[in-house]
Amino acid sequence: MFTPGEKKILNKILDQLIPANEQKKIPGAGRLDVGAFIIERMAKNLALKDKITKIVFIAQSEADKISPSFVRHLEKNNPDEFSLLLTETYMGYYSR
Repeated sequence: MFTPGEKKILNKILDQLIPANEQKKIPGAGRLDVGAFIIERMAKNLALKDKITKIVFIAQSEADKISPSFVRHLEKNNPDEFSLLLTETYMGYYSR
């Protein structure tokens, strides 16, 4: 569904949504590979697939610059897609 590069971009975004806490040894969402959870769910839900794919597609042009400000930009300009991504991220992170 996603190329390795696209999955890497997704995980970079996820690490911004739920960042690691090195002091407490808590991994970020990307490092925990919540992206795999989301991709698995995308295979069963076309609407989810379309919205998450749109976010990753937009982020491809900034793949080397994914930062908190870029993620806020994604949220502001794609509120429906971003809200769904955030919900899926929480579900994947806290179900592991």
